[in-house]
Amino acid sequence: PPRGALLVTMDALGSFLDGVLPASFPRPDPEYPLIVLWTAEHTKTCVFWFVFWWLLFAVSTVVMPRMLPDVFERYLLPWQRPAWHTFVVSTVHASFTTVYAYMAMGELWSQGHNYPFPYTTVLPAVRAGTPFTVGYFVYDMIVVLFIKEMRDVSTYIHHLSALSVCWIVLNYGLMDAYWAFALTFEITSPVVNLRWFLHTAGLKYTRLYLMTGLSMFIGFFIFRIIPTTMLVSHLLYDAKAMVAACGALFYIGAAVFVLGSMLQYFWFYRMTLGVIKALSATPKQQPSKQE
Repeated sequence: PPRGALLVTMDALGSFLDGVLPASFPRPDPEYPLIVLWTAEHTKTCVFWFVFWWLLFAVSTVVMPRMLPDVFERYLLPWQRPAWHTFVVSTVHASFTTVYAYMAMGELWSQGHNYPFPYTTVLPAVRAGTPFTVGYFVYDMIVVLFIKEMRDVSTYIHHLSALSVCWIVLNYGLMDAYWAFALTFEITSPVVNLRWFLHTAGLKYTRLYLMTGLSMFIGFFIFRIIPTTMLVSHLLYDAKAMVAACGALFYIGAAVFVLGSMLQYFWFYRMTLGVIKALSATPKQQPSKQE
C-alpha cells in the first residue's frame, strides 16, 4: 500500500508506544496495514467548503441587519454583531451536519450494524460530508480569533479534536461509524444558538427564552451526554480489537473522543448551573413587561 509521510509518522508513534506500554496492552496487528486515502480531491473539497462558510458569513452581514434592524441597533453590542453572524453560520452547519450524520447512521443500520459499531466500515455519507465539516471548523477557528469575547479554550480543543478525527476518517478510512455517531450530537446546536439569539436580542426574561433553555438542557442530555458515554465506553471496552485494525491511530482517536466527552460533560455542567439559576429566579428578576 502507498505510504506517505503521515503514515511513517504513525509507524514511528506505534513503535514508541510499543516500547513504553505494558506488555499486556493491546498491540497493532501487522495483518491490517494502514493505507493513505487522502487525495487532491479531498483538499479541493475542504477548501471549497472553507470558502463557502466565509461567503455565508458575508451574506449574513448584509441580510441579518436588514431583517432585524431594531435588534442590531438597540440590543447588540459591537462585538455581538459579528458574533451573531457566526451563530447563523453555525446553525446552518449544524442543521446540514445532522442530516448527513443520520444518513450515515441509516447506511450503518441498513447494513445490519448496531451498537457497538464496527470501526472499519466505510460510510459514503461520512466521506462526502466530512470535508463540509473540516471547512467549517477551520473557518470557525479563524473567525473566533477576530472576536475577543468569543475566544474560548474549549472551542479550540473541540475543533482541533474534531479535525483529528476527520483526518483519521479521510486519510485512513477508519472510524466512520464513530464519527457519524458523534456528528449526530449537532442536532442540539440550533437550539443552543437560538438561546444565544434570544439572550442578545433582549428577550432573556421571556417564557420563550426559559423554554428554549430547558429544551437545550434536556436535548443536550439526551442527544449528547448519553451517546457520549456510550461512545467512549465502547472505545475503551473494545480497545484490543480496534488497536489490531487501527494501530497507533486508535490511541489518537480514543484520546480525542475522551477529550471530547470531557468537554460535553463540562458544557452540560455549565448548563445545569444555568437552569438552576433560571428556575430559582424570583418574579422581580423576571420583569413582566418583557413577557
